[in-house]
Amino acid sequence: MKRILHENSALYYMKQMNDMYAQTKEKDFWEWQMQMAEPVKCVSYKSIPELKEIVDEFLLGFTLKKNECYTNAIHLVWEYPEIEYVEGIADLVIPLDHAWNCYKGKYFDLTSEILLKKNVTSCDYAKVVKLSSEQTYKYASKTRVYGGYILQHWLATRKKK
Repeated sequence: MKRILHENSALYYMKQMNDMYAQTKEKDFWEWQMQMAEPVKCVSYKSIPELKEIVDEFLLGFTLKKNECYTNAIHLVWEYPEIEYVEGIADLVIPLDHAWNCYKGKYFDLTSEILLKKNVTSCDYAKVVKLSSEQTYKYASKTRVYGGYILQHWLATRKKK
């Protein structure tokens, strides 16, 4: 069942941005994001015993950092390639660009849950891209930054056409 756009505030924000950029040179990029955007629900990582074990082990060697969702999410993927990296919009207080993760089809957000102490199950998320460990290595090598790969993915997708 497809959700109605305004039921997810993150997706609604993307729609507003798409409308705002409709008459600009960024039009194609925003239209692509809207086509790719999908509302997703996050779960607490603690609700999946296998994932909780992975995260607990990860946190023994890595310290999550506030305001560094891209770094937090990407390091988890690089340590555990069975976990995927996700970027899109999250409405945690206001809609903003954000990164989180996916494990066996279940989305979770360590930055928000652990550092911001958010109940991630009640926050709105709109996924734009989901990337493998290999894809994130490729984009990190090219850009020399952790995350913010939506534009890179759009450019790579356009080149393949």
